[in-house]
Amino acid sequence: MKMRLVLLALGLKLQASALFSKEFRKKIRYINRTVVISTADGGCSHTYIFRNNMVLSHPGGSDNATVELVWTDAKTALKVMLSDEALDTFSAMGKGDLVVKGNFQDALWFTDIVA
Repeated sequence: MKMRLVLLALGLKLQASALFSKEFRKKIRYINRTVVISTADGGCSHTYIFRNNMVLSHPGGSDNATVELVWTDAKTALKVMLSDEALDTFSAMGKGDLVVKGNFQDALWFTDIVA
């Protein structure tokens, strides 16, 4: 439940940034990609769509994802996503707690944009 709320809040934050931050809009100006964050058991997933200088967000997955960030479980995902340490995401990848499916460059871009 907590992970669903965090993913929803992230979507709202990205949408607000797209509406109110000129600097953020510059970062997403020519970006057309779909990012999905999910757990390996399929219990929780959320989709973020970057199109035409806008961000759309909705619960659930997407067949059109350019990259999917799959966490082993919600507890680990929350621990890393809410951490102040930027390298925790890379550490999670090294441990196998986070698997990137699809375009790795898109995953790096997304982790940078949400930081």
